[in-house]
Amino acid sequence: MSDTFPFGNDPQRVTSWLGRRDTPSRRWSVSYNAGLTFLCGKHTMIFFGHDNLQIGVVEIQGCGPTVSRGTGDMRRGRGAGGQIPDRQIERAIEGTEDAINNSDYFADVRNVDDADSGRALLALMNNNPTQFDTNIPMSFTDLTRAWGSITGFNVDVMLAGAQIYYITISPTMFAWNAEQLYVADQQVYNLDDGSVGIGAGILEGKWVVRRTYDLWHENTEAAFAELGVNAWPAETPDIQPNANVPNQIHPFLRQLPMRSYPVPEALIRRYFPELETTD
Repeated sequence: MSDTFPFGNDPQRVTSWLGRRDTPSRRWSVSYNAGLTFLCGKHTMIFFGHDNLQIGVVEIQGCGPTVSRGTGDMRRGRGAGGQIPDRQIERAIEGTEDAINNSDYFADVRNVDDADSGRALLALMNNNPTQFDTNIPMSFTDLTRAWGSITGFNVDVMLAGAQIYYITISPTMFAWNAEQLYVADQQVYNLDDGSVGIGAGILEGKWVVRRTYDLWHENTEAAFAELGVNAWPAETPDIQPNANVPNQIHPFLRQLPMRSYPVPEALIRRYFPELETTD
């Protein structure tokens, strides 16, 4: 498999691979949604593949010393406050942390559960996404077989500020060499930058893909609905349904026509001049 877009897939047959769970992407956006842990538990995130236009709800499930580290070890990011200086504040946070975490968890999970489409998930994600490249191109199918870890650090806990998490995604339980990992200690921000999630600690376990959606298909359906007609037009309308997709998707994907319409050969030549076309 090629390491560059479209990773060995044929741009002239884009409907055969774009929007599929087994299509790889090198560029991703991830937003942390919610966590519920006490030694063992799970953490929920939204993953969006820039190169495959797949978006989905993903969990990491496992166990670890998630409550073994005190709030004094939490980091406040790059802000001027640095470490939380007052031990009395630390004790107050430690005493109420679990109750806050659990109540926030159920409220946050409901938001994602109510998002019953890829476009709805994307709207939630765009509150605060983190963009990164994987070391190895990765699909949602790969993610269903992956192992890894999540580490969390509350930021400005008393002010209900944003949080930072670090995730690792490994093809197997034993591939911990950085070059062999999909992702090594990648920073991810909290979805709504307001609620308090996990306390500082680490959870190691299995990645689970709950559900995924094909954004090209959904964007096509939305564009077709805006046409206000009862059947597909006989000619390809000059509509690029992915034009308003946020984040840095490949310009070839942004300029695609509605799904099921022929991809213009001029568009293929523009971004893949090495390919022969029928023109």
